[in-house]
Amino acid sequence: MPSLLICERKCRWAADWRRLASGRRASWPQLRLIEVRTGADCLAALSREPAAFVLLECTQESLYERLLLLARIDQQHPKAVCVAAADKEIEAWHALLREFGAVHVISSPLGLMELAKMLGRCASPGEPHEEAVREQIWRRLPWPGAAGREGAGGARR
Repeated sequence: MPSLLICERKCRWAADWRRLASGRRASWPQLRLIEVRTGADCLAALSREPAAFVLLECTQESLYERLLLLARIDQQHPKAVCVAAADKEIEAWHALLREFGAVHVISSPLGLMELAKMLGRCASPGEPHEEAVREQIWRRLPWPGAAGREGAGGARR
């Protein structure tokens, strides 16, 4: 089972994750939740779970430390996927967080729902798709006949 490693000083994000997960058990990704409080604890946990998903709490006070942590994770644990949970007050720094290795930045519990969808897709990459992506796109177009197709199963010329 994949792991979600939440690195935060307070339990805000982990508590929100649990609350949201309890109401959406069927659609929520099945991940083992690991909580740590410091960057050193985060790196130690990644030594045991090198391909974990990591949610890093970033505040105005911890921004510099978190940027350094993101860089270290990127260098030492390339299989880890990092997401930053940033306060609204550092919204201007989202691009910098991404530059240092965060694949996504969230700033509210609603962002956790978006993250859950993303993690659900990443947590099971080996499952075969029901149909090819190209066919999914063609099926959704309102004009398959005009494109020389008679629906999702036809061949494109």
